Amino acid sequence: MISDITLKRLSLLAERCKAYSQNPRLMPVDVRTDLSIMFASTLHSFVEFAELGMKYLGFEMSEIQADIAWFMQHGARKRMVQAQRGQAKSTLAALFAIWSLVHNPSARVLIVSAGEKQASDVATLIIRLLENWSILCWLRADSSAGDRTSYENYDVHYSLKGIDKSASIRCIFITPNLQRKRADLLKPDDVETQKNSMTQVLREQLLMLTKEFAAICTHGDTLYLGTPQTKDSIYRTLPNRGFEVRVWTGRYPTSEELLRYDNGVVAPCILEALERDSSLGTGGGITGMRGKPTDPMRFDEIALQEKELDYGEEGFNLQYMLDTTLSDALRTRIKLSDIPIIGLGSENAPETILWAAEPRLEYKERTPNLMTEKLYYAASSSDVFVPYSTKVMQIDPAGSGGDEVAFCVGGAVNSYVHVFSTGGFKGGMTEENINRILDIAVQYEVDIIRVEANMGHGVVTALIQAQMQKRGIKIGTQDFYPKGQKERRIIDTISPLTRRHKLIVHAQCIQDDWAYCEQHPSERRMQFSLMRQLADITYDRNSLAHDDRADCVQALCEFLVALLAKDDEKEAELREEAKIKEWLKTASASSRPSCRTSAMNGRPCWPRKPMPQAARSGKSSSNTAI
Repeated sequence: MISDITLKRLSLLAERCKAYSQNPRLMPVDVRTDLSIMFASTLHSFVEFAELGMKYLGFEMSEIQADIAWFMQHGARKRMVQAQRGQAKSTLAALFAIWSLVHNPSARVLIVSAGEKQASDVATLIIRLLENWSILCWLRADSSAGDRTSYENYDVHYSLKGIDKSASIRCIFITPNLQRKRADLLKPDDVETQKNSMTQVLREQLLMLTKEFAAICTHGDTLYLGTPQTKDSIYRTLPNRGFEVRVWTGRYPTSEELLRYDNGVVAPCILEALERDSSLGTGGGITGMRGKPTDPMRFDEIALQEKELDYGEEGFNLQYMLDTTLSDALRTRIKLSDIPIIGLGSENAPETILWAAEPRLEYKERTPNLMTEKLYYAASSSDVFVPYSTKVMQIDPAGSGGDEVAFCVGGAVNSYVHVFSTGGFKGGMTEENINRILDIAVQYEVDIIRVEANMGHGVVTALIQAQMQKRGIKIGTQDFYPKGQKERRIIDTISPLTRRHKLIVHAQCIQDDWAYCEQHPSERRMQFSLMRQLADITYDRNSLAHDDRADCVQALCEFLVALLAKDDEKEAELREEAKIKEWLKTASASSRPSCRTSAMNGRPCWPRKPMPQAARSGKSSSNTAI
């Protein structure tokens, strides 16, 4: 609520502005300066100014909107607002930009969006308020004096702005041409969209562009607005970059839903309301299993149910609960939770391994790449242990783009594919890295080293063979040429195994996976992790920035599954031969007269087929007489 003293002061200031609202160019410089000082001292609270602006636009400001406005003013210098769609966060941000100019007319406001039209829409709202709201007439541009008045570049009055080449309000869309832009208030508004964040490669490109914001706004405020589109949203990197992130959900989260948000991001007003009344977290939604509306003034229960029906569960969770987990679950194809974890060595393994997603079996030794994932130890296994039929090392030589020499080691037992270890080395196929690879191969006593030959066409294999000969190591080598779209090949090979819980990952592999990631810069470590690659890969081309370790595991699985199929065929043949031998043994030992051995020649007298009726009666079975 706007205080009485603020309303009294504003009424007096409005009277002074009324005389110049139609032609503010006639306003004397001293009057303009006085109004600037008095408005700044009167509107010290942005919450009050936001309420005033919302009323001017024909809306009543809700408690949630007031809380967002308070955060815009009092949050950290670098902050982000995430709120449900239609919460008027962009309108509040436009009002905040004007409020900032009221307090500092020489400030530079830069609005950045994913598309040029979106950025200009926000700028249009700001400029229309400046041009039409009478109490702001003292800020209006004077085109006759050279002030810019377009929606792309707009200047407040030159006598207040001072001399500066940068516009007071400027809107651009995010491109690589952000250099040399400067701002005192930087407002990235929905810079992440579904289109530009579909794959990891696109997200990396977008992330690099947003890092330029630090050079654009060195001492001012950066206010992000947006909705995350994926669990690996660039917005999730903001806390590590010094940003304070605040989330206002459309419904009060249930106790289960609260676990999906990072610590400290859900708005305190929502958490405090839940603490006062836990029933707010139940009884809402189409099924009654969701929380109640957080802002019934903006979206009541009926309105939110309509949104849920229109958007579906996935869309509603994304747009109104700011929860990306369901959206990602529908896009990703390999679930880490389907992979049994075992703590065994590489000598032998159980014949059978059972899996169950039970809390008591949850894998607790999580490395940083698994903090958002749930993995489970194997529920049980057979008491019979057998040696691995074949142990293989897969190598993916480093290509371009900062790739690593990736490897994985595994073996097969019964119908299960085991992954013992995985990792990678920087620097390409140097002698040092080849020796490291051979050390691992010797450690796990592999039978064969398989090298992807798409790059070099056998050169890498020749280098490995030469080094093995030099060291006196005898291990078979083999080139292979993978074909087809890499993402589809990886998913179509690995996913059937994980769904049947036939891909077994050793605990040592998980630890090795992260240990080898730590050689890379901290902001890129996740990209090289096998577990992250498996969890994040989709059918989209270039869905991963790096996929070398996942590619190795795919080749390992493809090779071992083919061997297992051959072994199954051999086993089937052996079983058939055993059946025949058993039948022969049974038949020869039979006591029936028809199976007695002839004394004349020692051969068994096999049972004959029954004679045709005509033969038994002395007649020919043919219709033609002989």
